[in-house]
Amino acid sequence: MMIESNLRVNNYSDDRINKLLNKIDYQIDLLAETPGMGIRLEKHTQIPNDFRFLVCEDYLQFYKVYEKEKTVRVLRLINGRTDYLSNLGLI
Repeated sequence: MMIESNLRVNNYSDDRINKLLNKIDYQIDLLAETPGMGIRLEKHTQIPNDFRFLVCEDYLQFYKVYEKEKTVRVLRLINGRTDYLSNLGLI
């Protein structure tokens, strides 16, 4: 898993990596039941977009809800200390 490799590069302990990955998995499971639970990114950026996000420690899980298909897609997991707007292609 790419996130696990990135966490290892940042010297996260195995215990911290496992806890973080479990939290991320739990949030993804919750999205299946409650897709609107995340924060609309548009509210914080004034840039029109349809991303939502969840915060998990230092990381932001960006996702979109596709109402027609009744689908939620987690698109990116980005460290919140980075330029995530650029990483999402919004600026």
